[in-house]
Amino acid sequence: MPIAPLLAVLLAPAFAALAAAPEPAAFAPRLRFSQSSSAPLLRSHLQLLIRPSDRSGPVAALLLQWPRRFDGRLLLDTVRLCRMAIPPQVSLSRCVEELPARLERLGPGSLRLVPERPLVGAAVYGVSLRLFNPSRVGLYPVQLGVAATADPAAEAVPLGSWWIPIASEDD
Repeated sequence: MPIAPLLAVLLAPAFAALAAAPEPAAFAPRLRFSQSSSAPLLRSHLQLLIRPSDRSGPVAALLLQWPRRFDGRLLLDTVRLCRMAIPPQVSLSRCVEELPARLERLGPGSLRLVPERPLVGAAVYGVSLRLFNPSRVGLYPVQLGVAATADPAAEAVPLGSWWIPIASEDD
């Protein structure tokens, strides 16, 4: 007896389940960033960039979230929201204009930035901060959520993530 018809009968339910399965959700886009040092435990200047193509409309609040295993120390008094100048090489980006914003700490690893005016237009914005890198080597995702209103009860829509590498000095 040929095997092909037998396999077709046996695998038909599996193929039917695959055809009926919903499409997987699209992965969150990777956002651009600039980092001064990727060595563990060193002080680092981190610039998290938000380009016009990364946001879909006016942004009234930004929510930044670090993973629980991120044991780096964030210096809260150095967190700034800026309009950025982006040369062709992202590592040379710099803050052109500091925008007034209210900083709220929501818990360990969560920050909420609420600018005085919503972020609109074709400008590139960024969150500039200083921190001490974590002690463990690895990739740390920093999630970005945006809210269309400054209301604290407003739900933040996930926009993307920055994958911050921490590498040993030997690499």
